Amino acid sequence: MKPTIKGLILAAGASSRMGRPKQLLPWGESTLIEHCISVANASKLDSLLVVLGSDATAIRNSLQVLDVDIVVNEEWAKGMASTIKIGVDRLTSGDTPDGILIMLADQPFISSDDLDALIEAFESRDSVIASNYKDRLGVPALFGASHFDLLTKLTGDKGAGSILNTMKDSIRTLPIAIDLTDIDTMEAYSALRPNTKG
Repeated sequence: MKPTIKGLILAAGASSRMGRPKQLLPWGESTLIEHCISVANASKLDSLLVVLGSDATAIRNSLQVLDVDIVVNEEWAKGMASTIKIGVDRLTSGDTPDGILIMLADQPFISSDDLDALIEAFESRDSVIASNYKDRLGVPALFGASHFDLLTKLTGDKGAGSILNTMKDSIRTLPIAIDLTDIDTMEAYSALRPNTKG
């Protein structure tokens, strides 16, 4: 039977180094977060959840035309761990999926093919599959159900990467050809952004 894999996009941060909500920055014909949601929706994920936090109202309003579930982390200022926890808790509140694929809203070069490669590599609820870019493990990453407790027990600003690096000798990794660097500053955004109308 085909495993159930749900997607989780983390988009709750305040973009303090950017000076404005980076989720709403133009990217091609849409915004960064809309682009990432579209990529995820085009993949083989069974469903998708976006966790918002800072500037949640403005970002949610911009997403009304997209097919996506949204939850708001009111405690987003406590760090990424709280965002992961609320997302995992929501995705496991009904039928627990076999795996959760975690991605960020500011890695726009990830493709649906990249996400599908992670999904296709999933073997069991004990699986953990990480993206590998220049020998650095990170997200997007797919965690099998037996590892959900580890995700919900993260604290502060620790993200999924801290688990991946602890387990790096025992998990499967897939090479990602594109740069996984987060877009955290206007300089980085200006250097990387595609041609954008408007």
